[in-house]
Amino acid sequence: MPTLTHSKIIELYDALAGIKGALKEPLHRYRAAAMRRSIADVAESIIDQRKAVEDQRPNAYNQEREQIARDHAFKDKDGKPMIAGDQYVMDPNKKDSMTSALVVLKEKHKDAIDSFEKAAKDFNEFLKAKTEFADFPHKLKLSWFNESVDGSHLETLLDYVDEDVSEPAKPKP
Repeated sequence: MPTLTHSKIIELYDALAGIKGALKEPLHRYRAAAMRRSIADVAESIIDQRKAVEDQRPNAYNQEREQIARDHAFKDKDGKPMIAGDQYVMDPNKKDSMTSALVVLKEKHKDAIDSFEKAAKDFNEFLKAKTEFADFPHKLKLSWFNESVDGSHLETLLDYVDEDVSEPAKPKP
């Protein structure tokens, strides 16, 4: 039985879902769906674990932290915080006040932050662990794909695609 990291199983699961529109024939889509289903129990269990970690994210902390950033940002003529890119433009005159407010906020939410960081670290280690899975009964064929196939999906599926086509001969000059 082959072994893959939990991270690679999720990549395969997502890639097999992502190639549906790039396969030419119903039989080809069926084969990809069968491959995906064969790893679904393992992949969905990993996805559930990831969701459980995300559910531990300290949302109250993040909301309060964003409010502190808004309060300490430069304001436009309408009194709204100024944003550059996806970040607030901080007022350097308010830096000390903001730093103090963030220290207090981190202390207030210390337990939630520590718990989330530990869960995230443990999950990241779990993603590196390997697990056995039943090998796919067949491979996909490169000729089954149309031009719309995403290169990153092919890269993920490289070990599970047979190269059954050759490049056309180039005309001689």
